[in-house]
Amino acid sequence: MKKLSLLIGFLFGIATLGNAQTASNFSCNDCSGNFHDAFTDLNGGKVLVLVWVMPCSNCINGALTAQTEVQSANAANPGKVLYYLLDDYANTTCATLNGWALSNGITSAIVMSNSLASMTAYGVAGMPKIVVLGGKNHDVFYNKNAPDFTATGIRDAIQAALAAAPNAIPEVSKQSFSFTVYPNPGNENIHLNFSNASSPNTHVQIFNALGECVMDTNILSSNEAQINLANLANGIYEVYCINAKQNMRQKILLFH
Repeated sequence: MKKLSLLIGFLFGIATLGNAQTASNFSCNDCSGNFHDAFTDLNGGKVLVLVWVMPCSNCINGALTAQTEVQSANAANPGKVLYYLLDDYANTTCATLNGWALSNGITSAIVMSNSLASMTAYGVAGMPKIVVLGGKNHDVFYNKNAPDFTATGIRDAIQAALAAAPNAIPEVSKQSFSFTVYPNPGNENIHLNFSNASSPNTHVQIFNALGECVMDTNILSSNEAQINLANLANGIYEVYCINAKQNMRQKILLFH
C-alpha cells in the first residue's frame, strides 16, 4: 500500500510538471474539422507559427509575412513548420475567417477559431499577434505584436526553433511488427518481446517526457531482449522499436 501511494504521488508530480511549460497547449478542431494538439506537434519536432487576427485590414501584412516565412522554411524542411491562422477572441465564424484568408491570399494556413487557442496566454493582444513555438521544452521563440514584427525576426525564430528539436520522436508506422514491454511499471531492467520481426536487428530508442532521446541501441534478436535502465530517473518514457523500417512505440513508467 505504501508503494502504491508513492506511485500515485509520483504520477501526480509528473502531471504537475507537464503543465509548467512556456507555451500554452491547445487541443481542439480547426475550421475544417481536423483535430490538433499543439504539444503533440512540438514533441514530434514541429515548429508552430501562430498568427492571431481580428480579422481586419491591418492584419493582412502580418499574416502574409508569416505565410511567406513558413513557406520558405518548409521548402528546406518539408512539413516541419505549421502555420495557424487564429481568430483573436474566437468570436468570428469559421466561414468569415476562411473567407478573409482566401480573399487576402492566405492559402497555406490551418484556420482556427477556438477559445482554447488563446492569444491572451502570450500577453498583450495584438492585431496581428505573431508567436513562434518549438523545441523539446515547448519554448516561445518569437512573440511580437504589430507593428513590431519583422520578416527577419520571424525567419530567425523559425530557424532557431527547428534547431532546437534535433531528436524529434519518429513517426509510428502501421505495420504488423509489434512488441511488448514488461514489467510496466519497470525498475532497473525491462524486457522486450518482439512479434512478426522481419529482421533480427532491432533498433531501440527511448525518449523522455521532453522528447529527448535518452537511449539509442541495436538489439540482435528477433524474439526478446533485456535492457538495463538503472541510469534513468523515475518517470514516463516512450520506447520505440524499429525493425526493417517498421516501427512501434509503447509508454512505460520507471519506478526504481
